Amino acid sequence: MKYILEYNKTEIYKGLYVTPIILDKAYNRFLDMYDVEIRKAISDLCKFINHKYENVLVVKMKRNIQPGLIIKEEGNIQHIAKDIYDFLNKREIDNRIVYGEGTVSHFEKDIHRCDTGYGPKGNLLIKIGRKTDELKNQIGIFKS
Repeated sequence: MKYILEYNKTEIYKGLYVTPIILDKAYNRFLDMYDVEIRKAISDLCKFINHKYENVLVVKMKRNIQPGLIIKEEGNIQHIAKDIYDFLNKREIDNRIVYGEGTVSHFEKDIHRCDTGYGPKGNLLIKIGRKTDELKNQIGIFKS
């Protein structure tokens, strides 16, 4: 797997943001605060996706699944989004998945630090973030 700091600033990446709807209704989004079944489902989901798609991942899916993951251009983000949606639905966890593609800049080991404002700016996570704001409390798979 490509190491996270070795990304090419001109390369197009695909990424997604996953939100179990139960987290939308809460101020505290730390998974440790939630029901054991939800934590287990999300942990199992991360293992499933990270293993199945390890050849195209640039940023793995973490247990704290915001903003999800980033894959290489050749990966199929629609397939991954559907896998995640189906996985959580089978466990009766309503969820929203937003995916898109674009450039990414200035991410380190913690993808939340993307786009600090220095140097060339990426647009992938900004677009996904704006789209998720528009879709509060909706479930399904959406493209940003």
